Amino acid sequence: VGDPQQRFSEDALRMLRAIRFAAQLGFQIEPNTWTAIGRNAPLLAEISLERIQQELHRTLQSDRPDVGMRLLQESGLKKRIGPLSETADWPLDRLSSLRNVTEPASRWAILFLLPQPHRADIPRCAQQAADVLRRMKYARKLIASVQTCIELYGALEERKNLRLLLLDHRD
Repeated sequence: VGDPQQRFSEDALRMLRAIRFAAQLGFQIEPNTWTAIGRNAPLLAEISLERIQQELHRTLQSDRPDVGMRLLQESGLKKRIGPLSETADWPLDRLSSLRNVTEPASRWAILFLLPQPHRADIPRCAQQAADVLRRMKYARKLIASVQTCIELYGALEERKNLRLLLLDHRD
């Protein structure tokens, strides 16, 4: 409500909330608000990673996580979130795969796997996911689940025995 420039300067987390609302409720972000998000993206550095993590988690739990992650990247906010800024850009045309799974760990795994085209990159991808999510203050259980998802994906790509694989990766 009011001037988006002023509202975002009062609380930079509102930029992430706008993206979350677009993902949760199917809203379009008004053009002046979208411009103000891009202009105010550097203000995100003033927000704690815990608060950022909570908004990202809610966005990933929405019915349209692909919309939220696309807006996060296109707005320039992804590059302003310390640990996420170090990850490769997500191929926007492949973000729709986030809708094929519902668990946050699976959705995070997809985000780390999207830029990784080769099987040889799977161990590095799993380690990067753990490092990034740890720095973003996610719970150890979620981090372990994301790594397991990535490792299972890699093992399936190598056509390993599925039964043995699942036994090896049970909680």
